[in-house]
Amino acid sequence: MSIREKDFAYVPIHKFKDSRIYSDEREEEKGKSLGVCLWGPPGCGKSSGFAHVKNILEVEEIILFNSDDFTEFLVTTFFMKTYLQLCKEKHSVYKEAPQLIATFAEKELSFKNSVRESKFDALCMMARHYGEISGDMIPQSLYLLLNNYMASKFGEFIDEKQWDEFNAFWLSTKHIRFEDFLNPGAALYEFGPWWAKKNGKFFVVETTGRTWNEKFHKWAFGGIRNLLYIPFVHDLAALCKRVEARQSQFGNPSPDFVKDVFNVAYGQNLISAIDSKLYDQIIVQGNSNVNYIMMSLEKFNTGDTNGYVLVKEFASDIKEAIYIQALLHAMYIPPHMHHANTLMYDVDSKAWKSHDL
Repeated sequence: MSIREKDFAYVPIHKFKDSRIYSDEREEEKGKSLGVCLWGPPGCGKSSGFAHVKNILEVEEIILFNSDDFTEFLVTTFFMKTYLQLCKEKHSVYKEAPQLIATFAEKELSFKNSVRESKFDALCMMARHYGEISGDMIPQSLYLLLNNYMASKFGEFIDEKQWDEFNAFWLSTKHIRFEDFLNPGAALYEFGPWWAKKNGKFFVVETTGRTWNEKFHKWAFGGIRNLLYIPFVHDLAALCKRVEARQSQFGNPSPDFVKDVFNVAYGQNLISAIDSKLYDQIIVQGNSNVNYIMMSLEKFNTGDTNGYVLVKEFASDIKEAIYIQALLHAMYIPPHMHHANTLMYDVDSKAWKSHDL
């Protein structure tokens, strides 16, 4: 059976799309936060996935916490001269010396990572050392830096009382000042979801799936309605080519990095995310020639069993069938169950059961 045209856009996402959420019948739901973890290796289509998330959630505004975007903000804030020089060099390499693309990409990525991994004070020192900006242009605190980013990117401002509240909580639990402990990007990922939940915002945290930190995911998405959304590309070679071709991307990752992320994000780390029982729904979007929902896993609790119901969409051609088969293998579903339309996953016994209706 093939997918009907109208099914390509259909997602069984009634937990989030129920119109009563915005009606007087569900007044208690108004103003409550909703969090989405957008998960997948570089080049898999997280940008288009974000647009799809906005569409299926039927919202105009949603806060996106994206490490690459924030790192580029740091670069243009602290190292504009270097950034412009790299942009000029990139244009020249792609146009006149394509044989040097790999070498340039390694240089650009190294600079990007040095900025990404530096703590706030180190960034200020680096900027002064290289004469990038004058001292009075450097944000005087991590609070001002994050506030500038939120204001310029989303038109949102961080209330100083909330910032102080968060820092007091961090100090009481970690016994170290927040801005002394983390680099600015990691700080945004820790503070951002807390702030969004505190203020009833819909938000997305973008991650590659390279690591699985259950404590962070529970910190970011626990206690609210949540969704794990995974753009899926089964062809690793095509994925690497996508990444290499991104001329506008600042600091493209290496093919080896893409391969490593591909293997764990669609494999063991995805199983760990399922086993955590954290996400209300897990959606996998096939993202190659045609974008469509491959699978949807919705959490259930019958009293005797805690787990997910997995509903597969039908493939319309052999390429789409290969997509689904690859994902089934990645999720360690036994081959003899690949033809089942609906599967139930018991997170306690870590076993799949056929549940066709």
